[in-house]
Amino acid sequence: MAGPAAAETHDEGDGRLSANSGFGGFVVDAPVHHAYWASFGEWALCDTARDDGTPPDTITITGVRYVIGKHKPLEVRTYLRRVTPHQVKSHPKKPEGAYSPFIGLLGRPPHFDQRYANHKWTAPGHYTQEIAGTTVTRGCDETLTDAYADENGDIPKHAWTSLVLAVKTGRNDARIPRTLVDYTVGDTPHTLRIAWTVGGQGHRHHH
Repeated sequence: MAGPAAAETHDEGDGRLSANSGFGGFVVDAPVHHAYWASFGEWALCDTARDDGTPPDTITITGVRYVIGKHKPLEVRTYLRRVTPHQVKSHPKKPEGAYSPFIGLLGRPPHFDQRYANHKWTAPGHYTQEIAGTTVTRGCDETLTDAYADENGDIPKHAWTSLVLAVKTGRNDARIPRTLVDYTVGDTPHTLRIAWTVGGQGHRHHH
């Protein structure tokens, strides 16, 4: 019997699933003299093939993995954040952009209510750690229009979903240089490689 086909791994922009991640990274400074959480992404998920029509098959996410080198985090949690038009509409007093993607925030989902988090900047939304089985059914152009609607003073037309990594950093530096999103299209497995380094400075650097 043949085993499962090895997944074809592709970089951002080279396959069906996109996380709009770019290349580079974001590392936060330790805000306190003890272990702390910071959250990163924020990677709005979309299907590049739907920008030009409706492909016959749907992307289903099967899991998220990350590559860790010598700077190991104390803990990593993976979340999906979903923002709905109703949420944006019912919170007109939020700072504009609260419901848009973020690059890095202190604290972690769902409430970013850790004492050291900046309570002026949070990222409200529906958060879940149940990721496997999530389908990605919208094109990238419309997803990004919806994701940045709040920042532009608008209400998104549809809900959008993004991937957020929460990283717990201790005494020593923590880095995740790559995040891998496994998905299937029909029966074919693929993996999106997000080449965006995230992490925190160890709190021994905190002045």
